[in-house]
Amino acid sequence: MGVGIATGKAFVGNIQSVDRLIWSAIGDTPNLAARLQGLTGELNAAIVINSATRSGAGDATADFERHERGPIRGRRQTADIYVLLLVPSNAAENGREGLRI
Repeated sequence: MGVGIATGKAFVGNIQSVDRLIWSAIGDTPNLAARLQGLTGELNAAIVINSATRSGAGDATADFERHERGPIRGRRQTADIYVLLLVPSNAAENGREGLRI
């Protein structure tokens, strides 16, 4: 299981279905977050974030590794993404395993 986080504008609110109201967020940002979440398995990552999220989170993302111009499914342009690995690259060298957050 992995998490994709994107920061940006979205439309949020209730969407009426035939039998109920559904609260949802729609737009490019939620779509990007879903695409980033889809990359977690491929990259062996716990969390994948976009550049805007990295900028806003500051030091909290110090352990994230930058992947320049990564392809994102369903998008024409590549983008810089930041990845928190399930097993950080220095963990094997130090004999540690697991998630470090």
